Amino acid sequence: LLGGMRRLRLLCNMYFARLEFGDRSLLSPFRSAVLGLTLWTASYQSEAIRSGIISVDKGQYEASEALGMSKTHQMRKIILPQSVRIIAPPFTGNAINALKQTSLATVITVSEMTGITRGIISSTFQTVEPLFALALVYLALTTVLVFAQSGLERAFRLKT
Repeated sequence: LLGGMRRLRLLCNMYFARLEFGDRSLLSPFRSAVLGLTLWTASYQSEAIRSGIISVDKGQYEASEALGMSKTHQMRKIILPQSVRIIAPPFTGNAINALKQTSLATVITVSEMTGITRGIISSTFQTVEPLFALALVYLALTTVLVFAQSGLERAFRLKT
């Protein structure tokens, strides 16, 4: 439902929805940004998880049922360990995308890294240094997620 919706539109809808409810303390701009980005990211992450689970061969389900496993035991011991190899790349890619899309929160008055950098640029009139520092921060954060992904893939790869 939310997967096809644009992130910026979703953030604006979350932010301006608080005006409709009357109580502005309920949804602050920060909470609106967190809720909007969480809903958008969750829609894509759930699709990655679903595709990983359905990628497991039907014979694995049948074999675990033949062994008399319960559905939760079957998922925990048989299906999910096999689907992690399929889930990890899109899941991490979506997490990196969500990290980079937090800069959209500036539109609804949330002070975040890009907004702070723009403030520094407007007060010092230096563009290269603040933007370079911001790029390094984003590079460091995404590199951590990429290394986590490769470690996860290494831990769950097929041993031949």
